[in-house]
Order: sequence, then structure tokens, then C-alpha cells
Amino acid sequence: MPIKKVIVKNFKCIKDLEIELAPFTIFVGPNGSGKSSILEAIALMSQCSRRDTSLMNESALRGGEDALVEYDELGSVFYKGNSELELSLGLTVDIPVEDVKYGVIKDATTFSLKGITTQPLSFPAYLNFLGKLDLNKRFLEVTYIYSASKSRYLHTLIIDGNKITYGYDSKMGHLISDPPTLSLGAISSDKFLSPYSVAGQVGDFSLKLVEVIKERLSKVYYISAERGQIPWSYIARSEKHSWVGRRGEYTLEILAELMKPENDEKRLPYEILCEKFGIKHAWAGWERGNVLTSNYVDPYLGSSHKFPSLGYGSRQLLPIIAQLAYSEPGSLILVEEPEISLHPSYQRLLPVLFGKAVNEGKQIIVTTHSSYFVLSLDLVLEGYRLEGQTTRGLKSYDIKLSPSDIAVYHVTRDEKEGYTKVERLELDERGLKEGIPSFIEEERKILERFISRE
Repeated sequence: MPIKKVIVKNFKCIKDLEIELAPFTIFVGPNGSGKSSILEAIALMSQCSRRDTSLMNESALRGGEDALVEYDELGSVFYKGNSELELSLGLTVDIPVEDVKYGVIKDATTFSLKGITTQPLSFPAYLNFLGKLDLNKRFLEVTYIYSASKSRYLHTLIIDGNKITYGYDSKMGHLISDPPTLSLGAISSDKFLSPYSVAGQVGDFSLKLVEVIKERLSKVYYISAERGQIPWSYIARSEKHSWVGRRGEYTLEILAELMKPENDEKRLPYEILCEKFGIKHAWAGWERGNVLTSNYVDPYLGSSHKFPSLGYGSRQLLPIIAQLAYSEPGSLILVEEPEISLHPSYQRLLPVLFGKAVNEGKQIIVTTHSSYFVLSLDLVLEGYRLEGQTTRGLKSYDIKLSPSDIAVYHVTRDEKEGYTKVERLELDERGLKEGIPSFIEEERKILERFISRE
């Protein structure tokens, strides 16, 4: 299931934001407004979850092959660089009841029996908390927020409106448990996504909740604006990647996997999309041993070339197409500025590219400066028929999104204090109801030159 909401406090230029996400979410606005910081906050949560570490541990910020984001020190991730503040990152997801039902039932049985023999006050309170959960529903809405400063850490869970908080305050020298009658503690102390214990007893429901959220965050992929350097050849290692890399460095490897017959269904619609973006007969595979190479056909000359011969815009776009095609349903793909160096006619096709991935069950969050991209959402809202020749013959795909599938946010800075602000723009079946606020004035200045001549 997609991430429904992201909660960010005191992160980089973001003072305090709660943003509702859609299957397809677009952040648009001026340079330096904080669009990328929102993506980085999501990526950092995923990175902390994968590395099983705290937000306050510098190991969470280091680079490496698995690094979605990278910072030089803790001060780099705090609002105004002030590491004395409390940093909070969180998310809201719908969790299938069937995924956690066993944990609830097991806890209810275990703590009922323990309450009979030991009678700690926290056990009846916890049983009362479990009793508020409706297990006849399909989903539980779960919000998890991790807050940390130099002196304390807090884990907050809000499960269908029922809130519990657990952590530790070193200044006060005691555990934090709210409600206090639950005597909650964090099993892995200050680690991001730490399960809770009840009066020192591990909760199976807690373990299962954390497992499900971690699994969701394990499928987050971040493609930065630094991508585009595709090598002439690439030496593949035995360990396979599931991601093109933050800079697109594993693009050839992912494309080579997509060329395998078992990945035909994944690949074929994106073969058509590649051609629509001017990359005809894109191919990657083994040249010799474990050395990968590439090939495409120049649509004008009809001659074959390797990917580094592509124009810069095409090399920027290819890692994105590869990741969209290769990712499994349930993945969250974060993309910075997909329009880099693309002609307006290609920028207008970006909603089609991302709309296909959303129809496949993938969640997409992008930043952009392109009005062509944002103002072309009508293509997928009205419905788009994608058809063309593939390596498996003529194929066609219908791409269709509803207004509820898309969220467009205008991102700016507060003029007095400089923190990031977001405003959700209105959509209907025809796309944006109005233009992009920070773009309109500049567009008017340009167009008036031509209109005044008529």
C-alpha cells in the first residue's frame, strides 16, 4: 500500500510539515524551496530503517552502495543547522489487518495469562488498548513518528486514532511512556522503528507492525538530479542490485535484467515509452563474461550506438525508465527533476510515463520545475492509449488516473522566517484548475511580448 502521509519537523529547511501523499505526487516550485528536502526526508527514513540505526547516529548519514542520501554531519540535516533541536520524521500507511491480526491475538492471550499470575497494572491497560482495534476491517491506519534530540528519543504510534508514545529522556533520567499505565519501553532503544515492550515484555503486535512498515520502506528508491553518466561498459558483480542507483550508476545492470524473457511483461510497455522519448530499440546485455554493454538505434540515421552517445536529456531519463519498469508493485520511487534537458514535447509525455507505473501499483513522488509536465496531467486523467511495436509484437496499454490518484503541491519559502511551505493545488478531470502560482507571473511577462504584437 502507498505511503499516505509524511511528517517532517526540523529537517533541513523544513520547520514543520504534514503532507498527504497520493499514488502520484508532484512537488513544483522555485529553486531552493525545499522540494528535494521532502524527498530526502522519506529517503532518510528508508535508509535508517534498512541500516537499523538512529536518526541521531552519523552512520545513518554515510554514503555507500545502499545510500539513498548522504550528508557530511548531523548538523546538515537539522533545520537552520541547529542540532540542538528535536528532529522528527514519520509516515502514515494502511496496514492489512491480516498482516498483524495474529500479533494482536497472541498479545491478547499472552498478556491475559501474565496478568493472572503477576498482575502488573500495565497488562490490563494494554489489553484495553488492544480491545480498541477493529480486526474486522481490511486495514488499520498506522502512523509512526520518530523524534530525537541530543537528550531524548521518542517513538509514537497512532493506530486508528489510538496513540501511544515510548522513549527515553536522559536529562530526566527515566523512560517515557504515554499513557503511563502501559509502562512502555523501546526494545531497540533509540533505533528508528524500534518495537515496544510492555512492562519489559515484548509485544508481538509491536514486532509485526514494525516488520510491515520496514518492508514498505525497503522498497523506496531515490533517483537524484545527479544521474545521467552511463558508462560505455560496466562490470557486473555477483551481487545483484534492485535499483539503478542514486546517480543511475547501475542502469546497465537493471536494463540487462529487464531484457531477460521472464521480465517481458515488465519491459514491453517501457520499450514503447523509450521509443516515444526518442530512444529506439534500447538494449543492454552481456558483451563478454561479466561485462555489460548497451545499444540503441538512432531514430533519424537508423544506425546503432551505445548509450553514452545519447543526448544528455535521454541519458537523464533512461535510469528513470529502467527503475519504473523494474520495480515491483508496492515500490516507492522518488525522482528529482525528470524533465532535465528534455524538449517540451517530451516533458508533456512525463505524466504518461509515470501514469503507467502508477497503474502497475507503484507510488511515484517527483520534484519538477516544468510547467509543461504539470499542465499535461490531462493526458492521463482523460485516458491515454499507449501502443507500438515491441520485441514481442504490437502491444497496447491503456493508462488512466483519477484526480484522487494525483496530488500536486506548490512549494515555497515563508518570506519572513524562510521555512518551507506547501500548498495543494486543485485538480479535476481535466488537470490543474489554475496555473502554477510562482510560474504564472513569469509566463505572463514572456507571453505579453508576443500578444502585444498581434
